[in-house]
Amino acid sequence: MSATELDKLRERPAHGESLGGYRAVLRSMERWYFRSPASRFFAWLMSRKARHLYEYAADQLGGLPDGSRLADIGCGHGTFLAIYLSRHPNVRGFGLDQSGELIKFATAQAREAGVDAEFLVGDVHFAKLPEKAFDAMVSTSSIYCWQDPVQALDNLYDALKPGATFLLWEVLRADTLRDWWSMLFDLKVYGLSLPSYTEAEMRDFVARSRFKTAQVDIDRLFIRFTFTRPVEDDPSVIATTVVVSEGTASAGSAV
Repeated sequence: MSATELDKLRERPAHGESLGGYRAVLRSMERWYFRSPASRFFAWLMSRKARHLYEYAADQLGGLPDGSRLADIGCGHGTFLAIYLSRHPNVRGFGLDQSGELIKFATAQAREAGVDAEFLVGDVHFAKLPEKAFDAMVSTSSIYCWQDPVQALDNLYDALKPGATFLLWEVLRADTLRDWWSMLFDLKVYGLSLPSYTEAEMRDFVARSRFKTAQVDIDRLFIRFTFTRPVEDDPSVIATTVVVSEGTASAGSAV
């Protein structure tokens, strides 16, 4: 991303809280913590103890063509990008997070790993991301911090290239002793297991967003939403399709 594009990114004033009850209090406290210097201990700990979770996400994303631009939304300490870009050094990375402290950690981690990544402090709801800029996008356990997921998804929609994919992971709540055992000793997820949103709520957000739909996959306590921005959003593709369909019958049938 060029310096000019970075200069255009701006953050508006904080918006109203949409969560209710204890979840709003928990997430307000968590957002405060992430913006404090104390969050650097969290970053240090998770960059080591949760690496297997980011490796899992990197495996699921798979390879991207050389020169691709990959955005990590709610990148936190930057461990996903450090892992992924180390595997795929010809991919360029971009990380967005609300915490300046975590972005400092992510920047240092990327530098240490020797990967091509840029980071920016910003609010996912309002950040002025460049339009149709990214070939792929990921978000790992970040949506629980989004106060208005529909607005955030709509903002991210514009930043994806037509035909590009966005993978979003979250951890589902552990409701049984078996779930808790799996979370702590199998998956090794050490959060409070109190996500802001349930599976039903997240599905509703998707339906009300500009994406409209997503493929949903559940692996034990992990839920993954796979979004794709339609190719039809690109006027040049539509124009090319019209020309081809008006050509030979064989070309038209291929479309």
